[in-house]
Amino acid sequence: MISAPLPATSHLLAKLRDSLGDELFIRTSKGLKPTPLCERIAPAIQAQLAEEDFRKTKYKDKGGE
Repeated sequence: MISAPLPATSHLLAKLRDSLGDELFIRTSKGLKPTPLCERIAPAIQAQLAEEDFRKTKYKDKGGE
């Protein structure tokens, strides 16, 4: 999960869409559906977010040292 304010998340998603040249999500009658590119890159992005969460937790647990 991304722990950033919604406007910041939207801005980052817009930058990612622009740099990749892909909408990443398609609006359907059932909500948003990931594009094929989004589905291919999702595991790598999830791994990066998990690593970032781990770093933040580790840093916080050590009292910011």
